[in-house]
Formats: sequence, structure tokens, C-alpha cells
Amino acid sequence: SLTITHTSTQADLHLYRFYARLDLPSNHYYTPHMAVSNDVPLPRNFKLLAEFDAAIGKQGESNIKGEHIGWIQYGADDSKDDPYLHHWQGMIFGPQGKQTGELMYMFTVYCSDNYPSDPPKIKFQGPKMAMKAVDAQGNVDLTKLVPPYKWNVNQNIADALMAIRTNMCDSTVANQSYPLRNQNYS
Repeated sequence: SLTITHTSTQADLHLYRFYARLDLPSNHYYTPHMAVSNDVPLPRNFKLLAEFDAAIGKQGESNIKGEHIGWIQYGADDSKDDPYLHHWQGMIFGPQGKQTGELMYMFTVYCSDNYPSDPPKIKFQGPKMAMKAVDAQGNVDLTKLVPPYKWNVNQNIADALMAIRTNMCDSTVANQSYPLRNQNYS
């Protein structure tokens, strides 16, 4: 049977009910800190639930680190009825000390059923920016970030967002993005 050591949200209850129906070994545990048996990867929904907890600052924890603290805000998209946490949204504040420093870049994130094996799909809504990793529709190709970014299953949504913001801090990106500030992606 599955042992839940943390049940404080409706999503926890949904996940408990889902995983309680699975035939899992008795040494599987879910905690907000993602502690699981040693050789079994963390189930997708539990990983996303832990990321959700960090995104809202539950227990004073956050996955946003270093120079990005306070400049990236994100969380589950409340407008969607999505107990499996596919849909996220948020904003990245432009790099301070650059022309784009006063801008707020709105984005959506989609985590497929294969997450974290597949990276999150991030799409900017606006304003537009001049970054090689962002196409004309606002879709982010994490492999085109500079320096190169390589996704792996141990990373989380916040890691990808911090890599994007690091790219936004490049002077060329900031200078070329400023004229696009009044345009949004469709």
C-alpha cells in the first residue's frame, strides 16, 4: 500500500486516490521533498506536486535560486481544471539595469504526460523578445539557449525558467528586445 506522509491540498488527495489504485511496492513514499525509494524514479505527478509546493513557497522553499529570486513568478494555471498539473503560467521580470528591466514577460508552461523525461514546453505571450531560443510564435527551444542548456529528468520547471532569464540578461538580447516591447505573441 502507498503511504502518504503529507496531505494538505486537494491535489494531494486526487494523487493519493490515483496511486492507491496502483500495485506499488510498500516502500514508496511521497513527501513534499520528493523522498522515494532509492531505485524508483519519482512519479510524474508527485514531482509536479512538489514543484507546485515550491512555486507557491510552501514551507519557505523555492526552486528559484540566486540572482533570479523575486524576478520569476510561476505556478499552476488556476483557470484550468487540471489535477495532473499539465498547465502552468507565470511571468519573468526583465533584467534589471537593462532597457527591458521594467517589462514583465508573461508565459505559459505545458508539462506533458512524459514529464520529466520530456522537458516542459514554455511559450511566451508577450511582450516579444529578440532571443534565438524564442520563435515567432513565442515558443521556447531550450536547446538554443546560450550557453547551451541540456534538460534532464532531475531538473524542474524553475531550472528552465532561470536558464531563459539568464539569456534575457545578455545585453544584445535586451537591446534588440526593447523595440519589440509593445508587441505580443499571437
